[in-house]
Amino acid sequence: MRESIEQMHERLRGVMAASRFEALSQPYAWQQVSKLSQLPATALAAVRDGATWYALTAVTPEATGAYRIMVFHFAEGSNASGFVAWLAGIIKKEVGTGVMDEAPWLAGPSISLADLHAAPMFAVFRLAPEGAHLLGRQNRLQGWWDRVSARPNFVHTHVPPRHASTIQGRL
Repeated sequence: MRESIEQMHERLRGVMAASRFEALSQPYAWQQVSKLSQLPATALAAVRDGATWYALTAVTPEATGAYRIMVFHFAEGSNASGFVAWLAGIIKKEVGTGVMDEAPWLAGPSISLADLHAAPMFAVFRLAPEGAHLLGRQNRLQGWWDRVSARPNFVHTHVPPRHASTIQGRL
């Protein structure tokens, strides 16, 4: 049985209520590193875009592209499936940032972890006829998909077509 939107909202509100929440005290931004071997030990994450590496590192509040990081520590055994997308949707609705406005990326003017996290989910979402139809009706969201799916790192890691029928059978 599929979960309704209302049921998902209630489940994820419960997950959030049972979670430990933390806002990191320092702002963070993606900083280019020349080689993976030079990745700072304090980096929260690293991504590669083509041949270029970026590290998510603490920066001064005045740094370009700086933003705050929220961390949720989920209670053991909780079903947090869909949490990031759900929370991003609520934040965007309340704050008015991201692809539903004029920004080219989910969290604003620059690609972020939100885009990197959401892209694989959208790749699978598009395999279902309903998902492709819904995505096609949302011009800004379709524009985001076109941008993120054209990036070299995504092109090399997306679900190969030979696996699409297996995934479609599970949707």
